[in-house]
Amino acid sequence: MKLAVLVFLCVVWGACGEDRGSPAPRDSGSAPRLGLWVLAEGSHRTLEDPAKVERLLGDAARLGVTDIFVQVYRAGRSWFPSVQADDAPWQATRDSEDSKGPDGLHRLIEGAHRRNVRVHAWFNALALHRNRKAPLLVALGRDAVLVDRKGRNLMDYPNFDVPEPDRLHVRLGTPGLYLDPATPGVIEYLEKTVDDLVAAAPGLDGLHLDFIRHPLSLPIVPGSRFDGLDFGYGEPSIARFEAEAGQPMRRGQSWDDFRRARVHEVVRRLGARVPERWERSAAVLPWTVRAYLSAMQDWQRWIED
Repeated sequence: MKLAVLVFLCVVWGACGEDRGSPAPRDSGSAPRLGLWVLAEGSHRTLEDPAKVERLLGDAARLGVTDIFVQVYRAGRSWFPSVQADDAPWQATRDSEDSKGPDGLHRLIEGAHRRNVRVHAWFNALALHRNRKAPLLVALGRDAVLVDRKGRNLMDYPNFDVPEPDRLHVRLGTPGLYLDPATPGVIEYLEKTVDDLVAAAPGLDGLHLDFIRHPLSLPIVPGSRFDGLDFGYGEPSIARFEAEAGQPMRRGQSWDDFRRARVHEVVRRLGARVPERWERSAAVLPWTVRAYLSAMQDWQRWIED
């Protein structure tokens, strides 16, 4: 089995509390930690095959891995039973295995804990990638998706990238659909999805948030005061800003602070849904200023809070 090494910045801000029902492997203090990120889809599809779960655990032991970050929610689809998400991937896993035995996620948790390894739920929060039929969009409509400063919804981007003529000189760093956390109902929907995860797999050791940001346009715009392409200009977002600020929306510091605060709200509220003993972590941009000004990702504040 080939292993890919993914290097990026992972911030951790939740301390493990008292054990309330499952092992708390290893000491999460100053002991060295090595994480392994496991994709839900692609060529491996580890959770869909018990033999692949065992192979993963063997590789983790050989490498000295202390923490496994397994992707359980991506593009509105879940690898756990869910009322909110499209849980067809989980259903497929159950159909392919002995329905009386544990599913792939539980096999992984049980096997990892026997080896004194933590398992974190890797949760792609604000990205639906290329899934136009995600249940969240069916429930909330296109207003749930980010709008750029020219009033174009990402749903209308051809091939999920910037339309012409802007496409000649501007691109998206990671093309796809991104949710607007300022739109009413978006955070509430994600909260209920996390509730489904906690109910399905309380033995997990952490919630790991990914795509917890606005999309980056290339070249990067360091704030709305500058010419370029940025996002969050949907009518519900602007209406909320104007109601809270008591003034018309105008590009600048106040508008940027508002959009940044909405991303922070996702982090805070989703983190509050998980058991106290779960660790909270996130995949973030390693460039602090770029994350703050361009991706609306104030991860230093997450740690401080």
